[in-house]
Amino acid sequence: MSKGRAYAIERIKHMIAAANTINGYTKRGRSAFDTDSTVRDAILYQLIVIGEASKGTTAADDSIARVVQPWNGRSGPRCVIESLINIGQQTTRLSG
Repeated sequence: MSKGRAYAIERIKHMIAAANTINGYTKRGRSAFDTDSTVRDAILYQLIVIGEASKGTTAADDSIARVVQPWNGRSGPRCVIESLINIGQQTTRLSG
């Protein structure tokens, strides 16, 4: 496995971990999100982690860009999350 591929897979693992952390926060319910700024900040931080890791993923191994759904120039948390879901579905392709 190339260094770039190994680095990209590590970034994907970071994105999955961040998504799992967000999932844990969302289990507290909408009211916790609405009333607790700490929960909002924690979720925002995890979205930033996902965004930064996603940038590093395709930069490290451009063949991954052919596996994941292209963003078509879009940006923002929704695009990151949509791509993360797609990455999670495609992870088995990357480890081969």
